[in-house]
Amino acid sequence: MPRAVRRLGALANYLAQPFILSYAQFLDADGASLRVRFADDWPAHNRVQRFWLADDGLLVRHDYVAEIVGRWAQGAHFVDDYVEVAGVWIPRRRRVRVRVGRQALPIPVLHAQFGAVEAGVALSDQ
Repeated sequence: MPRAVRRLGALANYLAQPFILSYAQFLDADGASLRVRFADDWPAHNRVQRFWLADDGLLVRHDYVAEIVGRWAQGAHFVDDYVEVAGVWIPRRRRVRVRVGRQALPIPVLHAQFGAVEAGVALSDQ
């Protein structure tokens, strides 16, 4: 799969989490997190990833290896500041930190804060 497609696919995965978990194979859970495997043709940073969900079912953390950078590029992707839009909870803040094992270090890789989030319906004559 071309790198550009893989990068866009990874971004689409972030925005669709945790809904994409239904497309992954469940591997195991340890009470605090669950580990899944994505198919080889699924556009993701790597095949095996770990997700943490809060008691209310909202995603709070997502661990992966950005293989496109290197096997050493382990990230802990935190999401919060959820808002409800058309019945769907969407996180407005995303922070990625360097990770060693399961330990997220205070070294930022990415910080994104979204402002207003709204839903709309596009109508077409076609």
